[in-house]
Amino acid sequence: MPSMTAKKPGLMQVSVSRSAEQKRLIPAYCSNLARRARELAILRKHIDIDTKGGVSSLGIMDRYSPHAIAVTDPLFSRIKKLHILLGRIFIDIVNLWFTDEKARFPERMPLDPA
Repeated sequence: MPSMTAKKPGLMQVSVSRSAEQKRLIPAYCSNLARRARELAILRKHIDIDTKGGVSSLGIMDRYSPHAIAVTDPLFSRIKKLHILLGRIFIDIVNLWFTDEKARFPERMPLDPA
């Protein structure tokens, strides 16, 4: 299968079924409503299976887009760097939680907000 990376824009919602059929990225808006409804039903079914039904009660399912997001290589690289940096930040906060008295983390962000 040829590479299915997006060229422009940095993010693009794609129709998974049409992209698979045509072996290239097809923007979601190029699919008819019936196909888009089927893709949404499939996504919701898989999420419901994966979460054992725990997500549906939160109302999140109503806000999911049925379309996959194609990301350009440069944007994906930037997202990976951001992910690494955010991980380092959280690790630093956890490491400083009880040792940095000036930061007052337990006071500013209590573990038990009650």
